[in-house]
Formats: sequence, C-alpha cells, structure tokens
Amino acid sequence: MLLATLGWGASSVLTRAIILQGVDTYTLLPMRMIFAMLTLGLTILFTRRFGTRSRLAWKRGLVLGTVAMAFPMFLMTLALEDLPVSLGGLLIALIPIATIGAAHFIVEGERFQPKSLPGLLIALAGSAVLVGIGGDSIAGVGNLWRGVGLITSCVVIAGVGGAYSRKYTLEMPSDDLVLPQFTVNTVVLLGLS
Repeated sequence: MLLATLGWGASSVLTRAIILQGVDTYTLLPMRMIFAMLTLGLTILFTRRFGTRSRLAWKRGLVLGTVAMAFPMFLMTLALEDLPVSLGGLLIALIPIATIGAAHFIVEGERFQPKSLPGLLIALAGSAVLVGIGGDSIAGVGNLWRGVGLITSCVVIAGVGGAYSRKYTLEMPSDDLVLPQFTVNTVVLLGLS
C-alpha cells in the first residue's frame, strides 16, 4: 500500500521531471506502460492474482482501460508539458469531484447529496482563482490555457472512468478487472503514440 501511495503521489512529479529532460508524451507513455505490464506480468506469475479469462471482465476492461486509464493518462501527460506540477497536481486533485458527479448518473444508489455542494463549490472556486488570477505568474508555465484545457478534459474523463470502475467492482471481483484494463490501456496508449 505504501509503495502504491508513493508511486501514485509521485507520478506527476516524475512525469514532469522526465518531460523537462526532453522526453515527450509520445515516448514517455509507451515506456511507462511497458514497465507497468512487465510488473503486472511478474505479479501474476508469482502471486497467481489478477489473471482472468472472464469475457465480462475483458468487456469491462475495454471501458476501464480506455476511459479510466488511457485517455486521462494521455491528456495529463500532454498537459504536464505546459504546466508545472504545482498547478497540474492541484487540478488533477479535482478528479474525485468529477467522479462524484459521474457516479450520480452511472452508479446505482450513489446519488449526489446537496449538502456536499458547498464543499465542492469551494474546491472548484479555489482552482478557478488559482488558474485565473495566478496561473500565468507560476514559474514553469508554458501554454497555460492549453494545459488547463487538457487537465480539465483529463479530470472529466477520469471522473467518468472512476464511476464506471466503482460500478463494475460492485458487480464482480476487482482482481478480475486488473489485467484487462491494463492491457487495454497499454494497447490504446501504444496506438496513440
């Protein structure tokens, strides 16, 4: 759990650091996914977890690998070519808000509660102020509005993907979804690169 937390938390920082060394999105993503698939393959080999032959898991893996993983990862990496991690990371942190909104429509029984609205509006307003007033003044900003547009698209798509992930894990074991979604994600990202 600690390694997963550190890996997820450091992902944007490491991505931006690699981009600043001259590696573009179209080179970086295939390298990341090949490493991820090798790691997953070794994990499956040694633990006998995450492998599946379920047709349903592979159908759902098409959705999750594309919507929850590939498109958000591609858009986020492109955005980090223009935005420093300080700004990009704060905007990426809006994914749970997008997931709440998407889950209202996608996941049965997970309806948006109006009492959550003030907190959500404060989070959105804070991000809007940061980008609108101070975005250009942050060191390392390339094309601010291109980066913000890409990150916003990433957040919305990842929110929809997160809602589908929740829906599917309520209907089947989450271990069955790992290999299909990582495989589809890798194929889609290799196709985009």
